[in-house]
Amino acid sequence: MLLKTLQQSLRKTLTKEEFVEKFYSKSKSSGSKSVIMSVLKIFDDFCLKVYGNNAENLLEDLRGDMGDALYNFLQDFINHMNGKNLKPKTIASYFSTLRTFLRSQGIKINSDDIKDLIRLPEIIQKLREPLTKEHLKLLLDYAKPERKALYLTLLSSGMRIGESLSLKKSDFDLSSDPIQITIQGKFTKTKQTRQTYISSEAKVLLLRILAKKHDDELVFAKSWSEICVNDYHFAEYVDPEYDLWNGRTAKDSVQRPGTFKDLYGDDWTIISPELPKFTEVLK
Repeated sequence: MLLKTLQQSLRKTLTKEEFVEKFYSKSKSSGSKSVIMSVLKIFDDFCLKVYGNNAENLLEDLRGDMGDALYNFLQDFINHMNGKNLKPKTIASYFSTLRTFLRSQGIKINSDDIKDLIRLPEIIQKLREPLTKEHLKLLLDYAKPERKALYLTLLSSGMRIGESLSLKKSDFDLSSDPIQITIQGKFTKTKQTRQTYISSEAKVLLLRILAKKHDDELVFAKSWSEICVNDYHFAEYVDPEYDLWNGRTAKDSVQRPGTFKDLYGDDWTIISPELPKFTEVLK
């Protein structure tokens, strides 16, 4: 009796809110948090549309010893996502997130059974074309000075957009030639501080911006909230339904009201509908 009580105590499940917060406290990424919330939303939709029941009731059933029925349920979830035209890589990522959530609900899934009983869509790796000088010139010619400085910094340093937006003036060593940039660990994917350098072309535009900044002032972002908005928007809209990186055109995404205007201001607009697809440009 005591053992059973102890097992029940150890199997205490988390609410969805507790699960999201626990996941966020580990990753510290608002983008990851929004992806988790999207997965749970898709899961709720799946339970209602495919099984005609809410997620809470179905989770209660799944906690029992269901054998192959559990894996049939998971396969149905994968098929549901596939029916939404999500990309194979996204489906695999979302399925992994759901497995973690189910574990928090006291539902254990055997990895060997996953290999034997679950079929995920095949991920086909396409050949990526590099950004051409012509495309680069087109983007830079139409960019405002601040954006041009950002783009040149990204191109020459290899930084991610979130890392660049987190930079303060104090992160730039102007005594170094070329200019050395220190990216703080809390903003990198690996959570390790690293250093990088920028080109002389980027330096010319960047010095004009830095001359107007204080040491503790953000260089490319107006506020810390802008960094969070950028993280959220790219997680929410770019992956997967508005995935510019995997074949969508820029026009597909910018037609969604407010997506880029929220980031860059009400005067943001498409320069030209003839811009090449992002698969050809930003790889």
